[in-house]
Amino acid sequence: MLTVSPILLAAAALVVSASAATAQTVWSQSVDNTTIVVGSVACLNNPQGITDNSWWRLYDPVQCGLTGDYEIKSAIFSVEDSNSQAGSTPITVNVRDGSAFPVVANMPILGTSAVSVSDTTVPQQTFVTAVFSPPLLVPAGTVVAIELFAPNGQPQGDFFFVGSNPFGETAPTYISAIDCGLVDPVPLGSVGFPNMHVILDLECCPAGTPPIVYICSPANPNSTGQPASLSYAGNRDLSQGPYTGVLTTTQLPPNQFGYYLASTTSQPPLPVGNGNLCLGGDIARMVGAGQPGVQNSGPSGSFMATINTAVIPTNNPPNVPILPGETWYFQAWYRDGPPSNFSDVCCIPFF
Repeated sequence: MLTVSPILLAAAALVVSASAATAQTVWSQSVDNTTIVVGSVACLNNPQGITDNSWWRLYDPVQCGLTGDYEIKSAIFSVEDSNSQAGSTPITVNVRDGSAFPVVANMPILGTSAVSVSDTTVPQQTFVTAVFSPPLLVPAGTVVAIELFAPNGQPQGDFFFVGSNPFGETAPTYISAIDCGLVDPVPLGSVGFPNMHVILDLECCPAGTPPIVYICSPANPNSTGQPASLSYAGNRDLSQGPYTGVLTTTQLPPNQFGYYLASTTSQPPLPVGNGNLCLGGDIARMVGAGQPGVQNSGPSGSFMATINTAVIPTNNPPNVPILPGETWYFQAWYRDGPPSNFSDVCCIPFF
């Protein structure tokens, strides 16, 4: 039996900067969705661990610029800290019909994406992309409530803190936690935390958009026993001109360097080092001036980089733009001990 009443607790403040998806089809209610400030709250029994916690945001597609049927590709959320006996925390992202918000019992789940957030020995301070596969088709005008759910960490003593910052938001962040008496979502400001603005974004696009697919997937396992996994978040509609999108690679060996490759051509797997090169033709190494450059996976075993669709560093001709109707293939190369390895390949059709 627990002897400590559940309470909402926060950590001490520390500012950490990172990259996150900022593009036309990424819906965000955070004024700054690239910076995490440690100090998020969760319902927990200290020191036993967290109780069930849900953090919420409510999105209206019309206000976000989509008036017809639309697809939800992924949710991007930030993580302040994850610490569990199992070595990772299972996080569930639910997309709910938000018409009856905030009454949870009246908000049916439209789709779910489950991800595993690896532990670190220090606050993790990173971004995670939860992909909906296939993309979640939502009828026109449907307001959606996005629920980021972390399960009960007792009695094993697990903790999870979502990432947030105090730099402003265009709509409230909500929290629910039954053990703290919050059966339905309430604004964090109403329970004493007006400056905790959770970074919980959505990648959406009009229905019928060509899907992103993956080849050479899963990649060869690396020294962690897992395959490196690549994902993309950002706009693919070039009708309004070039833009930036974000590539994220997870399940990498910690503290190793790597970089991104790009091509309009793929090829059958070609063994190189511990992995397979699956790009062909004129392969761009995105390490030069104005490019993402060499990345480091750090203690979390992940890295991300922003790409500019106006300039891809191919060789012949040099520095070409991505054009509507083209499909580009992206793959991450990285050190895996003395040899090297590769992620799977993200095939992105632009329109």
